[in-house]
Amino acid sequence: MNSSKLNGSGKRTARSEMDAGFTLAELMAVVLIIGILVAIAIPVFHTVKARAQLRSCFANQRTITSCVEMWKVDALGAIPSGPVNAASVLVTSNLLARSPACPSATAPADGLYSLDGDGNVEACTNSSHGSFASN
Repeated sequence: MNSSKLNGSGKRTARSEMDAGFTLAELMAVVLIIGILVAIAIPVFHTVKARAQLRSCFANQRTITSCVEMWKVDALGAIPSGPVNAASVLVTSNLLARSPACPSATAPADGLYSLDGDGNVEACTNSSHGSFASN
């Protein structure tokens, strides 16, 4: 469709009300472009979110490791160990403000951090994360 029409003197005139608006093809092209952009953006968003949760988990593990080192320096007794949330012991001894949990945890019992007998953070309960020491 022409965006303007010629009048009798050869000059162009503005669109009439009947010609105003977008064609179906133009609207379909816009919807297609938006759909392609969304199809690209969603997987990228999920990848970035998973990577951020992993890095946050590693940061929690480093924090617990630092607190265990302070525990060792202060000689507060046996190093807490086991699959339970050993960080809660560090909270009660005022070495941590709160017990950290893995950001990808879906339930309160998930995302706990365990310590081995030497006080090293083994991993969180999310098996795909592992330990920051091994990465």
